[in-house]
Amino acid sequence: AAPLASWVKANVEYATVLKKVKPLEKELFEAEDSLKQSRQNLVNFENDLINIDKRVGLLKESFKKKTSEAEQLRNKFTEVKYTLNSSNSLLKELKNENARWISSSEQIKYQAKNLLLETLLSSAFVVYLSKEKETVRRKMVEKWVEIVNYPGNKFNFMESMHSKECIVWKSWGMPPDELSQQNALVLSCLDAHETPFLISPSEKSLKWLKFFLEDDQKAPV
Repeated sequence: AAPLASWVKANVEYATVLKKVKPLEKELFEAEDSLKQSRQNLVNFENDLINIDKRVGLLKESFKKKTSEAEQLRNKFTEVKYTLNSSNSLLKELKNENARWISSSEQIKYQAKNLLLETLLSSAFVVYLSKEKETVRRKMVEKWVEIVNYPGNKFNFMESMHSKECIVWKSWGMPPDELSQQNALVLSCLDAHETPFLISPSEKSLKWLKFFLEDDQKAPV
């Protein structure tokens, strides 16, 4: 009986152990399945991560390319803007130049139209008024202008003679007043055989006269 009792006791204990182990085995199997699924998910995530890295690389290349294109467009825009501004400046200058040409053309036409009268009045000024005082000159010019019906009734001996030489003559010591400049222009119009009689109480014109006659061999200073 003792052996039988031991066997029964052992079976009971074994049944008790099986009863406790079976849930644990179930949990183990479930844990293994979960681990297997987790490992598979990890592999899938790693593959997804690789694909994402590849996608990020492609996006970086695309972004780099787009950035380069944007920089090229920005440089092109700057160049076009500069060209446009230069063109506008050129057009503005050409517009101003055109206005100046039109003004010059009108002035030339006006001068050509009145050239005969200007020549007549300038010649009369040199011949008849060079020895007169400033007031007499002004009065006679006004009278002549009225007689010949000069356009605008405004004749200027200095302008009609295109007296650009006066700028140089001033650096030679010529007085800046209009009377002195008129006298200087009259002297420049005289022929070589003509000898003017000059009166300059202040001797202000003496310095200019020396420069003016410096190269004249017929009138040594």
